[in-house]
Amino acid sequence: MANSTVAIRDLCFSYPGTENSGEALLYDRFELSIESGATALVGESGAGKSTLARLLAGHVVPNSGSIDWHFDGVRRPRDVNYMDQTPMNSVFPWQSVRRNIEYPLLRLGWTRADASSRAAQLLDLFRINHVASSFPAHISGGELQRTAITRCVSWRPRGLILDESLSALDATTKSVVVAALRRLVLDEGVTLIVITHNVSDVEMLADRCVTLGGRPVHILDDRPVFRPPPTQPAFPAASRDVVPSQL
Repeated sequence: MANSTVAIRDLCFSYPGTENSGEALLYDRFELSIESGATALVGESGAGKSTLARLLAGHVVPNSGSIDWHFDGVRRPRDVNYMDQTPMNSVFPWQSVRRNIEYPLLRLGWTRADASSRAAQLLDLFRINHVASSFPAHISGGELQRTAITRCVSWRPRGLILDESLSALDATTKSVVVAALRRLVLDEGVTLIVITHNVSDVEMLADRCVTLGGRPVHILDDRPVFRPPPTQPAFPAASRDVVPSQL
């Protein structure tokens, strides 16, 4: 686990109210290390995938054990971002698509020029330039999903967790999103964790596939996924140092 981006050690977890019910722990001394790149966590419905995603994101706290993200320096709250399958949970409905992307950057201290440049890059990468001035309620479901994902990656988080966030996309839109996410993994070093039950998502997006199942949850299978890398970067490499150092 020494070279992992995130290391899960001796993880025990049960939902409140189940500890004394005779029900086994959902996770009991579970261990997993995840390296940089794109990792898919798969399994049947109820296999504990979404719970693990929320644990990784820090949205729920384990009973015991540890989940340690390893980045350069000290991890900040914004270094890991989480998105579920409901895109409206990740956008402001009263702001345009462009403003949704720019808003967190401005809050983090980016200059307006840098925020505008980053938004332009992502609008192009996710192919939503044509709805940049529209509001979330006035665009299609696929456009809304792309807007939500774009907002979640706008400030270059180190880790991104997508919890069934691709499940409602049609094949054409999904291919656009997958290509964009692969570019972010390769060009910006994002550690991407994708929760899915769709084998095609794994084949298109992941470098590694971990299958979960059982009670308590354990790893049923763990294997690499091979694909040729793209030949050209999506846009010039940019440093996270554009964000003021004190943030």
